[in-house]
Amino acid sequence: MASAAQTHPGGQEISSVPGNTESLTPSAVNRILMEFMIYFGRAVVVFYPVYLTGYLGLSISWVLLCMLMFTWWQKNRQWKDVRIGSAIDLADNEAHVISTELKTSLQMASWVHFTDVEKVQWVNKVLKQAWPFFGMYMEKLLRENIQQTVRMSNSALKMFTFTKVHFGHKPLRITGIRAYTHEVDQREVILDMNINYDGDVDINADVNAAIKAGVKELKFEGMLRVILEPLIGQAPLVGGVTLFFIRRPTVQVNWTGMTNVLDSPAFSSLSEQSIIDIIASIMVLPNRMCIPLIDQIKVDVMRFPLPRGVVRVHVLEARDLVAKDTYMMGLVKGKSDPYTTLRVGNRYFKTKTIKENLHPKWNEVYEVE
Repeated sequence: MASAAQTHPGGQEISSVPGNTESLTPSAVNRILMEFMIYFGRAVVVFYPVYLTGYLGLSISWVLLCMLMFTWWQKNRQWKDVRIGSAIDLADNEAHVISTELKTSLQMASWVHFTDVEKVQWVNKVLKQAWPFFGMYMEKLLRENIQQTVRMSNSALKMFTFTKVHFGHKPLRITGIRAYTHEVDQREVILDMNINYDGDVDINADVNAAIKAGVKELKFEGMLRVILEPLIGQAPLVGGVTLFFIRRPTVQVNWTGMTNVLDSPAFSSLSEQSIIDIIASIMVLPNRMCIPLIDQIKVDVMRFPLPRGVVRVHVLEARDLVAKDTYMMGLVKGKSDPYTTLRVGNRYFKTKTIKENLHPKWNEVYEVE
């Protein structure tokens, strides 16, 4: 094979091999030697544990375990490097990344469906501004009307007196409202309002000289439906207003005085349940509170409208119920006597009781207009 000679600009002649793109200069030779030493060192590091394992008579499992741990450490290190790199890239290009994500979100917004429940913060601002005047109205109502009604209800309450009436500084809030216009008759508007009240009320009363009672805090939550019908062509544009709760609201009361006993676990549910029952008897569907605004509208027609449909509920069966009956102080487990309760508005239904059965079948039907 022939070789060619090349003269260095300094006058030194070096040899080169055809097909080799790099001249064998001293720096190139040093680099090749360094790469060989690094490769040899890596080979020693990798194979020495194998040799040491055989020399000491150990199992090959130790080598595999070490290799597994090294591989896990290397992967974990790469994952950390990627995470740190992503954080650095985000910090360096924060504005660009946020702009890109916003554009993607805006493109998705064309097919995402948002519910038509509105927050109506302006209504809450109005309620907050008018709350002190509402408290003044309620104080007058309690002292002039409710107080006299309580006194006449029972001879033992003839000395009943409200000593303090304060509805606090936290107003009633409407957390959402939904309006129905296209889904209903053209002469009516239906509004569903999510009402939430977490008030610091302070109401005290003297039952007699020795007994005092009161309420310190009150929590109330429910969905109130407001129906404006019929819409008319004269002032006030609405013939009447109908109010009712679609389902039974929730109430929590903090009692004071002698009524503080109702805060105990044995009585708290009873007291709150009694309050809910009173509310349900007045304005939980099918009961309604109706306010006619013109003379032509009759309260009876508003309170008992023609039914628009019938709810038919089929109570079929239950499976794998928990055995609640026990004998001999719990040493022997029996079965259960299951039944089902159904409540629609203020209507209450109870199925028959099936004795000693964890897989009962009722097959009963209930209808509510």
